Amino acid sequence: MSYFSFNLPTRVTFGPGAIESLARQAALYGRRALVVTGKSSLAGSGHRDQILASLQEQGLEIEIMSGVNPEPGLEEVGEGIRRLKECRAQLVIGIGGGSTIDVGKAVAALAGQSRPPEDYFYGREPEQRGCPFLAVPTTSGSGSEVTPNSVLTHEGKKQSVRGPYMWPVAAVVDPELTVSMPPAVTAHSGFDALTHAVEAYTSRGANPLTDLYALEAVKRIMAGLPETFKNGEHRPARESMSLAALLAGVALANARLGAVHGLAHAVGVASGKPHGLVCAVLLPHVMAFNMKTSRDRYASLRAAVAPRGEGGAGAAEKFIEQVIALQQELRLPRRLRDLGVKPEHFEAIVEQSLPSSSLKHNPREAGARELQQLLEQAW
Repeated sequence: MSYFSFNLPTRVTFGPGAIESLARQAALYGRRALVVTGKSSLAGSGHRDQILASLQEQGLEIEIMSGVNPEPGLEEVGEGIRRLKECRAQLVIGIGGGSTIDVGKAVAALAGQSRPPEDYFYGREPEQRGCPFLAVPTTSGSGSEVTPNSVLTHEGKKQSVRGPYMWPVAAVVDPELTVSMPPAVTAHSGFDALTHAVEAYTSRGANPLTDLYALEAVKRIMAGLPETFKNGEHRPARESMSLAALLAGVALANARLGAVHGLAHAVGVASGKPHGLVCAVLLPHVMAFNMKTSRDRYASLRAAVAPRGEGGAGAAEKFIEQVIALQQELRLPRRLRDLGVKPEHFEAIVEQSLPSSSLKHNPREAGARELQQLLEQAW
C-alpha cells in the first residue's frame, strides 16, 4: 500500500431537516454574516425565507448577495469582498448550487489575503485563513461543500482557486433543499457528481480511502439519478443523490480528477453550456481513451453496479455502455457538436487544458495530440 494523505476538515451535518442546525452553527462564528445565493437558489420553494428568518432569530445580522451567475466570474468575488468589508461580516454563508458555493467560498477566503483576487486566480495559493465559510448545497452535483477549491472565470479562462485555506468550516446538506430542482438541472448536476466519482476512482491520486467514497458514490448515482430525473419528489432517491455528491466531493478533494475535468472548463467556455452537461458528453469518450490503463478499475465499477449475474467478461466495456445508456435515459446529448462546439475551437481548448492539474492526474498520459484526438472523437 503506497503512502497517502486524506483531509476532511469540514464539519458535515447531513439529512432531512439538517438545515435547522444552520443558524446555530453559524452563530458559533460571529454575529454578522454575508449570505450568498444564486439566481434560482430555492426560488419558489419557501425554504429561502425560512432559512434567512432562522438566522435572524438566532441573532445574526444579515447582508444578502443574491443573483450569482451559473458560470461566475472573478468580478463577482470582488463584489462580494467589497460587500463583506462594507458590512463588516464575520462569516460567509453560501446557499445554492456549486457556482454559488464557489463564489461564497472564494469571498470568504480571499477577503483575508493581502493581494488582489487576480493573483490567486492565476495560481497563487491563499497564504492565510480568511473568514469562516458555511456551505448549504441546493443541488446534488458539485460537492463543493467539501472541497478546497473554487471554479471561476476571468478574461476568457475558467479555472480553480485552490488552497488549504479554502475548505468550508461546515457543510449543512439537507436533501429536502434539492427537491425543487428541475429535471435538466437534476441530470446535469447528477452527471457532474458521477464524473467526479469515476475520475477520482481512476485518478493517479486515488488511495484506499478515496476508493471507498468514490465507489459508494457511483453505486448511489447509477441507482438514484434516473429516479430523481423521473420524479423529483422521490425523497429516498434525493437523499441518496445528496449523499453521493458529498461522497464524490470528498473523493475528488483528496484524489483529484482526470481528463474530463482537464477539458471541461475550456469546453464550457467555448460552448457556454453548463459544466455538468459538458462532463456528461465527455465522460464516455475519456473512459474509452483511458481503457488501456484503467480497464480493471472500470470493471470494478461495473461489478459494483451491475444487475446480479451480469458481471464477467467485458465488464469494463459494459460499464461504459451503462454510462451511455444513462445519458440516453436522461435525454442528454452525446456529441460536442450538439453543444455548439466547433472544430475551430479545438486548438484553444487544447491550449487551455494542457496546464490543468486534473489532466495531470489522468491515469493515461494525454498531451496535445491525444487531446486533439479526444475532441475529434467526442465531436
